[in-house]
Amino acid sequence: MREERHGRPGGWALGGVMVAGLGSLALSGGPSLVLGVVAVAAILAPAPRLGPIAWAILHGVILTVTGVTALLGPPTFAFAILVAWLLAHRTWTGRSGDDLRVALLLATLLLLLGAVSTESILLAPLFVLYAGLLPVALLRAELLDTGEGSPRGLEALVGVGAAVLTATLFVVLPRLDGGYLGRSQGLGARFPGSVTLGAGGLTSDDGAEVMRVRVTDPSGFPVPGPFHLRGRALDRFDGVRWNVATPVERIPTVAWTHRSEVELEPLGGDELFAVPDILRIEGIGARPQPGGVFTARSPTRVAKYRAYSRMVPLAAVDTTDVGPWLQLPEVDPRMRPLAWTVAPDEADPAVVAQALSDWLMATYTYVDAPPAPVGDPLAWFLFESHAGHCEYFASALVILLRERGIPARLATGFYTDELGADGRMVVRRGNAHAWVEVRTDAGWATLDPTPASGMPAVDTNSLRARLDVLLAAWYGDVVEYDMNAQFGAFGAIGKRVLFASENADESPIRMGVVGIVFVVGGLFMALIVFRAGLARLGNPPSGGPRRDPFARLCADARTIVRRKGWALPPELPPAAAAEWLRAHVGDAAAPLERIAELTYRSRYGGVPAAQLIAEAKGCLRPLRRIPRPDRAGVIAR
Repeated sequence: MREERHGRPGGWALGGVMVAGLGSLALSGGPSLVLGVVAVAAILAPAPRLGPIAWAILHGVILTVTGVTALLGPPTFAFAILVAWLLAHRTWTGRSGDDLRVALLLATLLLLLGAVSTESILLAPLFVLYAGLLPVALLRAELLDTGEGSPRGLEALVGVGAAVLTATLFVVLPRLDGGYLGRSQGLGARFPGSVTLGAGGLTSDDGAEVMRVRVTDPSGFPVPGPFHLRGRALDRFDGVRWNVATPVERIPTVAWTHRSEVELEPLGGDELFAVPDILRIEGIGARPQPGGVFTARSPTRVAKYRAYSRMVPLAAVDTTDVGPWLQLPEVDPRMRPLAWTVAPDEADPAVVAQALSDWLMATYTYVDAPPAPVGDPLAWFLFESHAGHCEYFASALVILLRERGIPARLATGFYTDELGADGRMVVRRGNAHAWVEVRTDAGWATLDPTPASGMPAVDTNSLRARLDVLLAAWYGDVVEYDMNAQFGAFGAIGKRVLFASENADESPIRMGVVGIVFVVGGLFMALIVFRAGLARLGNPPSGGPRRDPFARLCADARTIVRRKGWALPPELPPAAAAEWLRAHVGDAAAPLERIAELTYRSRYGGVPAAQLIAEAKGCLRPLRRIPRPDRAGVIAR
């Protein structure tokens, strides 16, 4: 019988599992990438023809390299070297089902090593490949020693069923972490809690959608955009960094002018965004925080809420009891004269504020990625480069306003003018923005000094934007899939089951429990059907030929002989195999001869297998005591 190429009894199934494991390891980059490529090349190359001494030397070299790496480098990488070597060796030398199972275990270890080292989206196809082919490879290992082929359609059913089952278990199994794992691209794991001039900034072309907003007036009529959606308001500046220093503000009881209906996927945090100036939030447990922030008491995967706000005009600037919003660090001495060059004779603070904003827009240039500042970043922007992004414009206006005695603060959030097909405004990660809020008698008025050319916009048709959307879906739906997201998904299913609608106003806990019962029950029924299908394919119909129990027993006996070092020809029938072994070990082959005799009595003598199988199994133990060949008699594999 012809051996499979390169000694891989699992064929393409084993090869696919090994590619998944080594590919996952290679995604970690650096040395792991080199190791993965070398290991893949090794397992695809023809098995080396080496004698026992050469193999022993090679094992020693690999162990030495592993030990040195463990002492000088990351222990996990040293472990990866050892596992990759064992996988290649087992692939070259394996012939039995047990060899195949060991190779699969080693490939699984490499997959796990890679998975804990990277969050790459390329893990997704590798996991799908692994989930679909591992059961197929295990099925081949089960059938390898028996010499039986897979029933028609069984491998396809096993592969597809395993992939579906893996995806279902990912959704259903309880999460061990109730929080977010965080994102590694775009704005980072959370929406920034501070702004640092000269750092990366909010500027991004990430097209991933984070929320949709419908804004209406008190009569319910839509209010056209564009909109600023405030997430944070920062008032303390140390010359480089903005953060929050004021306590929670008292929110006045006044009439609202805008109602924002928001559907938000939290950016790894609990901030709630809405059109400023925000008065209250309903539909979700929310609480006000310092810096004009509202946060969710219990963050969920998707937050749906209604925010009520007032549109505050830039008029009647409040200059009483505004100390926190007039704070100035040690700024460049040229700042104050510069602030008074614009509208120097104007007495109305609102007019001065608008004039300074217009002057900045007309005088300075917007650039997405300005060069790193030299020294004081704000002075560098105003007096040297004359170019920067929205954070420079907003910071400069706040400081110039404060130099004129006008209370102001820096606000961060999103700016959007994109209208979706459903009539709601679409907000993307690339819409992150910074602007200015001026303190007035009626609240905080929005003032944006960024030139029109610099207002955030995302080219949703670009390849980069589409890739960002795909990456955001990977991080949001897989990497950050936690208990909150899981319960929210169950709740959505529960609503569908009970009400066939997502608009039903019911307890989230009740809906979640209903969803869990429905999903788990469906999974249980699917497993029953899947098992019945396997049994149907794996066993012939009633009246057909039954599987020979001696086939597996003979395969186990052959495996024992091969493991003792004897290259028993696989094509020989049981009696001929026993005769071949007697020619090499003499009377020690008697147990194999007895197994062959009982096999023929069962198959051709009419004796029920159940009467003979116990005695045949008892012959396996003495068969393990056959002597090993001397070194000269070892047949190279």
